[in-house]
Amino acid sequence: MVRLNNRKLKVILENTEQVINDLDFDLEQYEELDGRKKEMCARAIRNDIADIFKNLEDYLALVLKKIGVCVNDKSFKDCINLALDKQLLHDEFGKYIIDKIKIRNFFSHRYNYPKTEELIKIYKGHEDLFKGHISFMKELSNNAQDEVTDIF
Repeated sequence: MVRLNNRKLKVILENTEQVINDLDFDLEQYEELDGRKKEMCARAIRNDIADIFKNLEDYLALVLKKIGVCVNDKSFKDCINLALDKQLLHDEFGKYIIDKIKIRNFFSHRYNYPKTEELIKIYKGHEDLFKGHISFMKELSNNAQDEVTDIF
């Protein structure tokens, strides 16, 4: 029997929704600003994208732990692939984001941050994939009715 802490899942879900809302707002503002304000907005966009990856890491750690997988000894790519194999991650989102691991590594290792325009391309035009991931987490949470309950 595999159990999921639905409370933690809801926190990850809320954080992910908030980051996506913030990113939508920041992207709207970015086009309208210039100078120092645009630089500050670019930093906010960079932080939003980094937070998306951080929330995904937290999500993967939560769901994979519940199938007996320790993520500490696995690469991010391995975790995504395993979650996809076990149908614990939105399929299209997982396949898309796995190609963006290099961007995630820039944030994790804090070197050579990509240009803002490159970060914008990760999200813009792919909003449905990110929203699909949120919907997937909501469905998983709704299926886990108690605070800690069976998911499989």
